[in-house]
Amino acid sequence: MFKKLIAASMLTATMLTGVATAQDGDPFIGPYVAGEIGYENGEGGFDQFIFGGAAGYSIPLNEEYFFAGEAEIHWSELDAVDFAWGVTANLGYKLDQDLAVFGRVGYREFNFDGFGSDGDYTLGLGVQYALSETLTFRPILDTVAFDTIGVRAGVAYSF
Repeated sequence: MFKKLIAASMLTATMLTGVATAQDGDPFIGPYVAGEIGYENGEGGFDQFIFGGAAGYSIPLNEEYFFAGEAEIHWSELDAVDFAWGVTANLGYKLDQDLAVFGRVGYREFNFDGFGSDGDYTLGLGVQYALSETLTFRPILDTVAFDTIGVRAGVAYSF
């Protein structure tokens, strides 16, 4: 567990300190990577801390709305859950130049140690707050088929 946490932290730090160019000063538009940590509570009584990240690309639909496609992977501190991966489509709305909200819909699959995998649709809501022209803080609340409820937060780097 500790080795995975160190590896994820190093990967996140590397991604956030990489050399890149800002997309016209709009932290909500263009390609991005994110490092995240969180907590999930699932059907059957499993509770787990998760850590991982996401990568995506966001395009403007007009001045206020944007659309993003995103892929994510998270590891668990539970021995029974190896990792979870997913893909989502996100529709966002800029409340101002530093704050946006978004909804998510997609698919997430959990891979269980020695027991195969199981997946279903995922729905969620998130907020993005610009820390700079390239960094945003983004808490997310989501569910997998209303069987698993999770909350996570992270920092996204736009380039």
